[in-house]
Amino acid sequence: MADITFTTATPFLFTVSGELNSAGEVVCDLRPSALTPTGVLLAENNLDDLDDAPTALTNLGGTATGVAVFTAENTPAAQAAIGAGTAGSAVFIAATTADAQTAIGATGTGQALLTAADATAARTAIGAAATTLANAAGVSAALGNFADDAAAATGGVAVGALYRNGSILMVRVA
Repeated sequence: MADITFTTATPFLFTVSGELNSAGEVVCDLRPSALTPTGVLLAENNLDDLDDAPTALTNLGGTATGVAVFTAENTPAAQAAIGAGTAGSAVFIAATTADAQTAIGATGTGQALLTAADATAARTAIGAAATTLANAAGVSAALGNFADDAAAATGGVAVGALYRNGSILMVRVA
């Protein structure tokens, strides 16, 4: 039996293993049962035909941590592989958002803050209105635009509070 190679004009190589008969024709068995691929992974084997699974994981770019997660025997082992502590493990297996919040020690206020739909709801959760937060920081709810400290004073900006002059942030000092 001889290997016969056919090459087309395009970059394509087709190799058939067979024999030449007396008429010079290639005789080969192309039935699926006769074609036994070697060095090929077959989908139906679900990767069970790998010779060395750990090397395959490394070849696929698996890091030490990634390989440890893939080969972990159970959920706690996978969590340990990524360094999840007790609270982290509890978060991973929490059945509900509230359970996860409890696992990290969130108070009722903290839970409301974590689940706030928007900034207004978050401020409500911690008992602060927008103007309260702005005034506490010495910032008017909408920074006024004033040419100088005198104009800012006329506009009601307190000493030590912020205002702007165009795109420049200013602090009223007098």
